[in-house]
Amino acid sequence: MILLKIIALIGTLPWYLSPVFALLFKQFVPRFDEIWLPTCTHYPRLSVLVPACNEEDTIERALEGLRTQRYPNLEIIVVNDRSTDRTGEIIDRIAAMDERVQAIHVDHLPEGWLGKVHALHIASQQATGEWMLFTDADIHFSGTCLEDAVQYCVKENLDHLSLLPKMSSRSLVARFGIVSALRAILVAVQPWHVNDPTRPEGVGVGAFNLVNTQAFQDSPGLEWFKMDVADDLALGQMMKSLRGRSQVMIGSKDVFVEWYPTVKAVFYGLEKNAYAQIARCDYRQGMLVAGLAIWISLSPWMLLLIGESLWGVAPWMGAIITAIVLSPIMAVSILDILGSYLIGDLLMAAVIARATKLGDERGGVIWRGTVYTSEELRCNMKFRFGDWLVDLLQDKMP
Repeated sequence: MILLKIIALIGTLPWYLSPVFALLFKQFVPRFDEIWLPTCTHYPRLSVLVPACNEEDTIERALEGLRTQRYPNLEIIVVNDRSTDRTGEIIDRIAAMDERVQAIHVDHLPEGWLGKVHALHIASQQATGEWMLFTDADIHFSGTCLEDAVQYCVKENLDHLSLLPKMSSRSLVARFGIVSALRAILVAVQPWHVNDPTRPEGVGVGAFNLVNTQAFQDSPGLEWFKMDVADDLALGQMMKSLRGRSQVMIGSKDVFVEWYPTVKAVFYGLEKNAYAQIARCDYRQGMLVAGLAIWISLSPWMLLLIGESLWGVAPWMGAIITAIVLSPIMAVSILDILGSYLIGDLLMAAVIARATKLGDERGGVIWRGTVYTSEELRCNMKFRFGDWLVDLLQDKMP
């Protein structure tokens, strides 16, 4: 019984550390909607790059939102990446209506490239803007988001700006899982270091990666991480490493996405990242991380089960403080944050275990109809998600 108590108490430590990470995030990652900007008099050309593969349910609304942006010097380059649904047809129809929209159709994926990264590479080669925004086919922006972001980058002499979006889901359980994933990212990526130019950490966000074109051309480019499933994070790391002029901000009032609408979508959507980035294409590591997630999630309940009521309830104080801190800045309800500590964490453990098992059986991942082998993914990984944490776990493995 004593041994079980010790094991459970150790498992509750992350619950107590959670408010610390939340407070660091609040203190050192500013809110985009609170920045002050002077009246804009110059609008450098902006190219918005949108990869789309089988996005018929989201692409039209996303492009219509871009077309209504107030930014006056805008081009929108949309790459239809081997879609088998109506995505290409929708893109062509919108491009015919608006000369700012350029449609590119890709019917072949070169060897050694991830589909999305290749699509963005093609788009970046066609871009004519002084600034490029790398985004996704299901992202929506406030009316002045692009204008304010470009103006802020010019004012602060930045090479790269990432905005963290408001992530939502129509499914309550899926939201629990999404918030659990966001909490894990918070710990693994440590975004509060990104805005310090003396620190090496860099972060990119798939929903909003704005880069200075000249700085991007001075970098190794997308070919540097052409097989990295965490392409958005790798882009941010690359731009930060270039000159250190990179920032990440909270954009929950300006950038919006329904990340995964259902629990099934959570399992499928996180499959490649869970296997390649969390498990590192290694069966033992993936199952170890899944087991740790279960252990940490259930530790307070284990203490309650053996009659340690005070120790079983105390970790929830950490969860409550975290929820109070993060809820207003991330536009996430307190219920969703608290639900992420049990249901969400167990859901993420199941996602990781399933992805690890499938990846081990397949010898890689199948994503958007393309097979990527474990060896390809492992050898070409440029951004190592939660490097410090994963290395710590590897040191403990037999």
